[in-house]
Amino acid sequence: MINSKIMISIFLSVFMISGCSKEGGMEKKEIEKMASNVAIEFMLIKEDIDLVVTDVQITNDDVGVAFVNGYEKKDKTKEYSVMVDYLNDFEVDGVGSSQ
Repeated sequence: MINSKIMISIFLSVFMISGCSKEGGMEKKEIEKMASNVAIEFMLIKEDIDLVVTDVQITNDDVGVAFVNGYEKKDKTKEYSVMVDYLNDFEVDGVGSSQ
């Protein structure tokens, strides 16, 4: 009985400690994927641009922003950067372009 309680305590401790290495409770890959999807959808709906994502740059948790960079599918010379606030339900805070 005591051994099972110790094992459960150890398991919970390891589980909680492993969560501390994640950004805002999410892993970096999860943030990149979600921010990319939000940016693609935003650009298609609001700007009528089919965005192809080339990279995602994530700031630290203090800032909580992911910069999703890419280009327009029809014209690779038109580059865009979409600023996604991943700490605020992945809200788009701004869009920048190379034009």
